[in-house]
Amino acid sequence: MTFDPATLDMLGRDVVRPPFLAWLDIVGDPVRATTWETSLRLSGTGDPDLDDQLFSAVSPVMGSVSGVKRATGGTETVTATLSGIVGPNSDLLNVLGDETKWKGRVARLWFLTLNSAGDRVGAVVPFYTGRMVGFAISGSAKQQTAKITIESYLASLTAASNRTYLDQADFTPGDVSASLTLAVANGAGTP
Repeated sequence: MTFDPATLDMLGRDVVRPPFLAWLDIVGDPVRATTWETSLRLSGTGDPDLDDQLFSAVSPVMGSVSGVKRATGGTETVTATLSGIVGPNSDLLNVLGDETKWKGRVARLWFLTLNSAGDRVGAVVPFYTGRMVGFAISGSAKQQTAKITIESYLASLTAASNRTYLDQADFTPGDVSASLTLAVANGAGTP
């Protein structure tokens, strides 16, 4: 169900956007961030990824997470972006350079429900769990943007089919398209 903000405004109600929590399990430097007004430490949720962990406040202008689009086979790729990093940031570049510190590791997202006044946290609702599969930095020498690509946990459970068109000669004797493709890809021209 979706609500049109213009319709809510016509009803005389303010549009309330829930604060979000994000956890990126990076070895040695886990990222815990929230779009809540101040940094937040929760307790009693029963979730060890949340309880007694400090989630640092990040302006929604500086950090963003793409929409989570669900389908029968799982969710589409989600991206988390952190802008305004003063560059060059050698600590961040060192993390990027060592894929064992982040690749395939867990990323989780929650949103917070608020009381009717909007000033206290009600429930914490988990809405996405995935694995980090890509990490890139873009921008200038003065300011950088880090972008993390996250795949759903279903993507990590599903094995690749390992199918290729390079085995066509197994099915059609005399077919040389595989050797031609490899030759062109390697700059050799025709085989």
